[in-house]
Amino acid sequence: MKSGTGARLHEVGGWRDRRLPRVLDIWQRSFPPREQMPLSWWVDLLNARENSPSSPGDGTRRVLLAVVAPQDDPNEDVCGMAYYEAFACGGERIGWLYYLAVDPRRRGGGIGRDAYRDVAERVQGEDGCGVLFFEVEDPAEVARTQDAAAADLARRRIAWYRRNGARRLSGVRYIQSVGWQSGFEMGLMLHAFAEIAPERAFALVRAALENGAVEQIGPLGLD
Repeated sequence: MKSGTGARLHEVGGWRDRRLPRVLDIWQRSFPPREQMPLSWWVDLLNARENSPSSPGDGTRRVLLAVVAPQDDPNEDVCGMAYYEAFACGGERIGWLYYLAVDPRRRGGGIGRDAYRDVAERVQGEDGCGVLFFEVEDPAEVARTQDAAAADLARRRIAWYRRNGARRLSGVRYIQSVGWQSGFEMGLMLHAFAEIAPERAFALVRAALENGAVEQIGPLGLD
């Protein structure tokens, strides 16, 4: 990471990685249950990391990261986490960022910004992807199902990602489902490493997602 936070990314290797407990604690505290993958999903991921640290035969890379910052106590150096996958889709490689979170005690100091930018650089460089997709809470849906304060927070998150180079894919309806909770509407954003048309972005999303989770409901755009 290139700013002054002193943070860096550490790839979690498996069950015996000493940073794994903190990574999972930050994940559990940062996301509501409806956005949390089931525990069996994590078991499968970590077993795969133990048995085959490199990519599986289909070329998919599943990467669990600890965001590490210097601390007086080396056992408390994990200040965030991220998880992404890189895989072939629609004739190219794309990345999908499932989770990015910073310990609430360390927010506001630039660590999240540096972690996001560093993940994007990894996805482009090491994984050879042309675009990184991820999900965000839809402010309109949050306003309908929660309250005005939560909707304002969702808007500020989207603005934060835009400041860091991402754009929102508009004109689509996307239903997220983690399998053990009811599905709900989310927004889709992307960080493109070269110029991309909204039609191409939508085609990649539709190819990556299963069971018709995304549909076009209006003119496509990137904003």
